[in-house]
Amino acid sequence: MQRRRRQLVVGAVSALAAPALLFGKSYASTPRAVLRTAWWSDPFARGSYSHLGLHGTRADRVQLAQPVAERLVFAGEATEPDYPSTVHGAILSGRRAADQIRDLGVDHVAIIGAGVAGLAAAELLLRDGIAVDLFEARARIGGRVITDRSLGFAADLGASWIHGSHANPVTEIAHALGLTLLRSDWEGVVTRNREGRIVDMPEWLHWHSIANLDYADDYDNLSDLALDEGEEFGGPDVMISGGYDQILAGFETDGARLHLASPIVQIRYGTGGVEIVTAAGSNTGTLTAQAAIVTLPLGVLQSGAVQFAPSLPPEVQASLSRLRMGSLEKVVLHYDHAFWDQGAEVILAADARDGAFAAFVNLLPLTGQAALMALNGGDYARSLAGLSTEVLGQRASAALAALYL
Repeated sequence: MQRRRRQLVVGAVSALAAPALLFGKSYASTPRAVLRTAWWSDPFARGSYSHLGLHGTRADRVQLAQPVAERLVFAGEATEPDYPSTVHGAILSGRRAADQIRDLGVDHVAIIGAGVAGLAAAELLLRDGIAVDLFEARARIGGRVITDRSLGFAADLGASWIHGSHANPVTEIAHALGLTLLRSDWEGVVTRNREGRIVDMPEWLHWHSIANLDYADDYDNLSDLALDEGEEFGGPDVMISGGYDQILAGFETDGARLHLASPIVQIRYGTGGVEIVTAAGSNTGTLTAQAAIVTLPLGVLQSGAVQFAPSLPPEVQASLSRLRMGSLEKVVLHYDHAFWDQGAEVILAADARDGAFAAFVNLLPLTGQAALMALNGGDYARSLAGLSTEVLGQRASAALAALYL
């Protein structure tokens, strides 16, 4: 989740707020402020999270988890065979990569990417007394974990849920920090059509209508294996009151040399160690280390923005090509009044097409604010990249208004 041209674009939409209720009927109002994401166009993310492409299999993730020439190891959710596409999968992959590097007996490691995979790897290496240089292209840590508070409440623009909260490493971090978790049981789902009526749909049809939100892509781009990929932790899904980014404080990385706003352009590797070449504006620098852990998102690796010398082995390149980066974009709408079904956890659009504003997550229970998070997935989400925040807010509010005529 990321890019330097600010994957997060914030905009405000001025409005006259209509009353929430008039003669017993709900009437949609215009949002007073809008936030949006742009993960697909973010050069430091190139998408939201990975899934198996048409010809991809679990073996491709297993391949990416293997060391390259011993001194180069990949981590990140795309390299986690059992828990891909999740924050906890990214954390577990970072810990796995740290274990692989520790077995080499090195005392200096470069980590590329300060998302949760990089932070998890750095924490373990530092605990063993290994020196760590941690490079991050953005001016902040967290990667695809980002919370915006510009509207007076916490809006998660990257990761939003802890999926399966029992024994989940994210839950363990949240508990250690004393964070409050709000259960998402996915039972409070209201489905409405574009004529403003509540409709009764079978549960399987509920979720079939927004499947491209789950996988952040259209069915035509998915392997059949993607639909049942990965394992699950037990327990309910939960959200973190006050913002998902609070978990970042749970990684003990104070001993690392942190290089923010330092995009990597080349990684040279061999049996003797690695060289990391950075480019920040007109400044270019090279750092030498005994090994490297690369936690860059799949989309960045596929883009060729970072060159490897020598080129990655053919089997690694093949596995990278068989995975695909999905696109899930969010639009947060902040209103003066909540005119929607306030007891609903999610409001689905029965006749949404192509992932266009198919779901609205009710943020009122989590934030205490009259706010919704609209979700768009797949090709439709990718098509939004060039729209302004104002236009995107207008589209989202119009789609919502149609559900409450």
